Amino acid sequence: MRRVLRAGAVIAATLAIASAAAVPARAQEQLAPTDAQIAQAEASAQRDFALLPALPPVAAGHLKTIRIIAEVKPWTVAPGITVQAWTYNGTVPGPTIHVRQGDRVRVILTNHLPEPTTIHWHGLSVPADMDGVPGMSQRPVMPGETFVYEFTVTDPGTYIYHTHYDDLFQLDSGLYGAFVVDPAKPSKDRYDRDYLMLLSSWRIYSTAENYFSIDGKSYPLTKPFLVKSGDRVRLRTINISGTEFHTMHLHGHRFQVVAIDGQDVAPVQRQTMVTVTLGPGETRDLAFTANAQPGTWMVHCHVADHMMNGSVGPGGLITAIQYIGAPARETAMASSDVMM
Repeated sequence: MRRVLRAGAVIAATLAIASAAAVPARAQEQLAPTDAQIAQAEASAQRDFALLPALPPVAAGHLKTIRIIAEVKPWTVAPGITVQAWTYNGTVPGPTIHVRQGDRVRVILTNHLPEPTTIHWHGLSVPADMDGVPGMSQRPVMPGETFVYEFTVTDPGTYIYHTHYDDLFQLDSGLYGAFVVDPAKPSKDRYDRDYLMLLSSWRIYSTAENYFSIDGKSYPLTKPFLVKSGDRVRLRTINISGTEFHTMHLHGHRFQVVAIDGQDVAPVQRQTMVTVTLGPGETRDLAFTANAQPGTWMVHCHVADHMMNGSVGPGGLITAIQYIGAPARETAMASSDVMM
């Protein structure tokens, strides 16, 4: 059945439930969450979201057990624009999974969506039956079912987890999150600030991607990257848009790409840049020194319509490097500039 976004105070996605045969392998119905467990998972996700663009700390213990509820929740993307988002634990992006190399990860997924779904561990080395591809590695997780993903993380880096069912619709509705793996031994590269810049798209009143977000919000609701003069900063940049490439440009600072798709770039091969292009599903770790004149320095996609909310701007993929102690002027652009 074709899906249609209906206009209203809140944009609702009406979907037909896809048919499927049997219960997926490794389904664990006894692990279906209680109301208290759902509330706990949602509260934890809200705490993680409040930390963005910073990462949550790595939890103690070798085994990391994470409960994820795929569910429809209202989400404000831009001023005056609230959608019925498809979320992990009620937030977009879903909770940042931050673990250490060698950790055992157990993710308990419960599907409270009106159609099947899965989770793919994008870039991570996992067993074939944990890869989250319907038909190839597992049967889809049907509405109301619970499925357990379990694997050991072997490679440090910046990765993604996301739906791999009805990809164009579910991705552009919010089913994604960052998966960050710290090295077992401290890296030679040391950073004072470790930030996430997760780029994503929405299709709102449109069949094409027309709203664009950083860490789940479109300008002027985006949050800046706070720095002090002299800080070394890592910017973990992810493009999880369904169809769009993004060209991210930093004002006032030059950076090096120190990792590509989770894999370190040798120091002798690192190029100094001011703009980096990411295709859908790509990650780049950018490293720079906060050595500009203290102030508010724009960070944005250089594809002009990606700096718009629908047909008006400025909006979309705009944020800033904000020096602590300098006047904060990130949101002033919204009332000082116009894009039509």
